[in-house]
Amino acid sequence: LSHAAAPLRKPRGGFTLTFEKFYGAEFKEIIEVHHIVPVSQIGEAYVVDPIKDLIPVCPNCHAVLHSKKNSVYAAEELHALLKSMRL
Repeated sequence: LSHAAAPLRKPRGGFTLTFEKFYGAEFKEIIEVHHIVPVSQIGEAYVVDPIKDLIPVCPNCHAVLHSKKNSVYAAEELHALLKSMRL
């Protein structure tokens, strides 16, 4: 899903780091979307609503969200971790 394909909203959990801020303007458009409810749990008949069901995250955060053993972290969990680290 590209930035132009759907309107992006502020990620849940209040992420503020962008690739542009960290890496520079050339990398401004790098973004991934994370399914709030894992695809494996929603079934084939479910129609994903990009506004309600997806959150934009940087690729690094997306990898971390999916790093929980046998599950995924909630965006709020990752935000709390980052906040505790003062990032």
